[in-house]
Amino acid sequence: MQRSGSQKALLVLSIISIVFAALGILASIAAIAGGAMFGAAPAQDVSDALSGTGVTQGEASAVIGIVGLVLL
Repeated sequence: MQRSGSQKALLVLSIISIVFAALGILASIAAIAGGAMFGAAPAQDVSDALSGTGVTQGEASAVIGIVGLVLL
C-alpha cells in the first residue's frame, strides 16, 4: 500500500519524536544520578565549585535531583 506525502511526513515526525523522548529520558536519568553523585562527592571538591554562591552541597544536590525528576 502506497503512503501519501502527509502520511510519510507523519511517520518521519513520529520517529523523530520517539528518538527525542528516549534522549529526554536518558538526560533526566543522568540528571538524577548526577544529583546523587554531587551529594556524595567529597566536601572539599564541592566547596570549590560552589564558592561564592551561598549554596550548600545538600541544597545543590537536591536541586539537581529535582530538576532530573521534573525532566522525567
